[in-house]
Amino acid sequence: MTNGHLKKTIYIKGMCCARCIRVLKREMSGLPFKKVTVKIGRVDLEYNSDRITFDRIREAVEDAGFEVMTLLKEQKIEEVKSYVNNHLLEPGALRLSAISRAMAISPFHLSRTFSLAENETLQSFIARTRMKYASRLLRETNRTVLDICLELGLNSTSHFTKQFKRYFGQSPLAYRKSPHSRPNFFNRIGKYLSGSFWIIRDEMVQHFAPIHERHYPKER
Repeated sequence: MTNGHLKKTIYIKGMCCARCIRVLKREMSGLPFKKVTVKIGRVDLEYNSDRITFDRIREAVEDAGFEVMTLLKEQKIEEVKSYVNNHLLEPGALRLSAISRAMAISPFHLSRTFSLAENETLQSFIARTRMKYASRLLRETNRTVLDICLELGLNSTSHFTKQFKRYFGQSPLAYRKSPHSRPNFFNRIGKYLSGSFWIIRDEMVQHFAPIHERHYPKER
């Protein structure tokens, strides 16, 4: 690191999918970076501090609708989330022992820190992230439940269905047939909107699906 040349990793709060990556890449595309690599929850940068300040980088992140992590503890949690998202289809990499090695902290400390910070266990976060990924495949592809199950590294479709119902209030097939998973006006125009639209839509689906099931419990 000489003559103002910096290499820096910043951790980003609020990213959850590939669309978030595209939104942030687009926001940063006009800035004078030597190199920029955007992943879910983190950005690896090389830049000259004489040409761009960290405040300008933070501003670009906020303009994209996200937030730069500043506290070390928050950064570590976002690093864990980023790791989970980037290894979601690798069951071996999502074992507690594997994650703790990657984060260079003990399994006990990792579990405790994550649970206290997120009010959710790490294993619950992994399961929820898997199910959100599965719900997107059910909405946007014609892949079978078995194919999705196997891609996620789950060997039992019954276990997958049980987990999916826990988070969405209905089975994968019922979810696919339900109105919120069918293409509609918003889906058709979505490609012209920012990634923030899709983040909000996914969160609304996750919130309202269980409510819908409580009122209309019979699968269609």
